[in-house]
Amino acid sequence: MVKLEYRTGEWPGKMRAEMVDGRVFELEKFYANYLIPFHIMQRCLTCTDLTNEFADIAGGDAWAPIYEERGKGWSLVLGRTAHGQALLDEMQAAGKLDLTPVTEHDAMTMHSHMLDFKKRGAFMRMARRRWLGLQSPRYDYAPLAIPWRRRAFEWVIDLIFVIGAWRLVHRIVEALPVRWTGRVFMWARDRWKRMTYRAKREGMAGLRFSYTLDGVPHEDPLSQHSPTLSEATANQPLAKGIRLQGMLARARLEYQYMMQPTWTLADVGAHWDATEDYDDINAETYSYFRRFIDGLALTTISDQSLILDVCCRTGNGTGYFYQHGKVRHAICADVSRRMLDIAGRYLSELGVPHETLYFEMYPLPLADASVEAILCFETAEHVPDPEAFLRELGRVIQPGGEMILTTPNILWEPVHWLAAILGLHHSEGPHRFLRHRRLCRAVQAAGFTIERNIGTVLIPDGPEWLTSLGRWLEGRLPTLARWLALRRILICRRQ
Repeated sequence: MVKLEYRTGEWPGKMRAEMVDGRVFELEKFYANYLIPFHIMQRCLTCTDLTNEFADIAGGDAWAPIYEERGKGWSLVLGRTAHGQALLDEMQAAGKLDLTPVTEHDAMTMHSHMLDFKKRGAFMRMARRRWLGLQSPRYDYAPLAIPWRRRAFEWVIDLIFVIGAWRLVHRIVEALPVRWTGRVFMWARDRWKRMTYRAKREGMAGLRFSYTLDGVPHEDPLSQHSPTLSEATANQPLAKGIRLQGMLARARLEYQYMMQPTWTLADVGAHWDATEDYDDINAETYSYFRRFIDGLALTTISDQSLILDVCCRTGNGTGYFYQHGKVRHAICADVSRRMLDIAGRYLSELGVPHETLYFEMYPLPLADASVEAILCFETAEHVPDPEAFLRELGRVIQPGGEMILTTPNILWEPVHWLAAILGLHHSEGPHRFLRHRRLCRAVQAAGFTIERNIGTVLIPDGPEWLTSLGRWLEGRLPTLARWLALRRILICRRQ
């Protein structure tokens, strides 16, 4: 071999090797990933460093759908020291880098699977080696508590690496066409991530470490456990079910939501207060980020507008539109105090001029015609009286102002129930998906004209080639997408 490139070509790139005799071998980046279980070195399994933690600056891919959909090739850069940050500032000032700050939570979410693999899995693998009498490194620090479910599937991970090291398995893999094994790997990897999603994140938010300093044991003072909001709101009858484990409990909760004849905005707020893994789950969900990406592509909202983001959840919509120059000032309103707190911290770190607004009844504490545009992502189906809710939005927006309204297609409601019951996604809580005719009539009765009415996300999840096929079909068959796609997007103009 005379030349080896790990990420050559268009993002995400290919592994490419040039040989002495002129032959060239190329392997898709994601297909190369499947080689890891067959060729990984033992020291990689006992290494706890994921992000070059002793470096002044570290960089790598920003593995998040919201970035992968924005032109590809975005990187996450960490400046850990004053020297490293000074270098980054100097490069940005010279026009060599375009840096946009993200929250620590977002950065961790992008790499949550590998953080778990290194920060908990490595310690379990080292402990197992010592138990077997094998050599193992000692770092003088270790996690204090790892849930039993995470410990249980570590045995499965170890088994995969053991089998992958067998010479017979090597020969079988090498004999098969790369495109076959690569596609099988991508399918299996996607299923594995879904199956282990909760176990990998359970306990990560409050993860604490013990360490030894000058021979004296200490406990990490920066990660003390505090009561979660699901614990604090356990007296709420609907929120309580979210804390229960098991498919039967989730099925019972979804049935309870399904049969509710009505509910209050306070009920909706209690549900979102108790949903701790909202961003963690949605960071892995392709269809979630499409609401922002498609909404921005369709909008004619003027740059630097005063925007109301109603039921803003964790502020991702406002943040995304701010990064694309649409937000001068944002009013982020929600029925969940916890979501508003998260949104406020996130938007402050992004530098978004904003204010947060809690409400649990109408009218909204806003003057008539006081906002220039409205973002209403996946909200109309959660309010108990959609008509009254939309009339209130019509009251606070200026004449000629634009509202982006997205809502799930009623045909997909059983899929949402099933996903929550199986633990594949968080529960939607109190809600009722709206029939298309009712939604359009309510929007028009509130004083809006509907300028665009389209369907998006025909294929809500799967490997990239499959979701790309879905986007291609949406463009070629808009009528089919309008009636069958997961989401409807309405671009509405106040008369």
